[in-house]
Amino acid sequence: MTRTIGIFAQRREYAGRLFNNLAFDYIRAIEESWGIPIIIPAFTTHLENYLDMCDAYVFPGGPDIDPSLYGHEKHGARGVVPEYDRFLLSAMRRIFESGKPILGICKGMQLLNIAHGGTLKQDIEEITHHFQPERWYEEIDSVRVISASFLETIYERSTIEVNSIHHQAVDSLGKNLKISARSHHDDEIEAIEHMSLPHYGVQWHPEYLGGHRKLFEWFVKN
Repeated sequence: MTRTIGIFAQRREYAGRLFNNLAFDYIRAIEESWGIPIIIPAFTTHLENYLDMCDAYVFPGGPDIDPSLYGHEKHGARGVVPEYDRFLLSAMRRIFESGKPILGICKGMQLLNIAHGGTLKQDIEEITHHFQPERWYEEIDSVRVISASFLETIYERSTIEVNSIHHQAVDSLGKNLKISARSHHDDEIEAIEHMSLPHYGVQWHPEYLGGHRKLFEWFVKN
């Protein structure tokens, strides 16, 4: 049976107008993995309908998350849109109740950690090489895959090459989450998963890397 994958659009403001924004790479990654992508608009008033029609969900990358959502003052977070983050967090927690799978990518992984009670490092750019937004399609970092993690199941390797487009990182882990990968460069957390629920997160952007299509294939199938 073909599975439907809900992907949450980003809220974007440009020239005084608001847009639902989503890179086509997410759509292509799901379609090439034999799934049917369904774009979930930001601030939709029909969220329950979208949640009912989807089998699993992708929370994509985007602007920094409002630090107040994990009990911190702002000291490094950029371009936050608090009302949008509250919408995403509320949607994610409603999905928790359904038991359906979640894949968080970059911001989506950070949101997953927060939803389970974790916190973030608000700005690691000054001490690391992780934020290289001009190199979306390049594998510029390598991550150490943790044994028995979901990534080891997918890639069957102890090291994988990834892109790196983030200046924030997971700090304290949320409840019942475990680390699935760390950066070889500086040991930052690069992937997480829940110990019992089908909740997974990666800090890199696999949608831009053809060699990472197997991650989407696994997610769509499972």
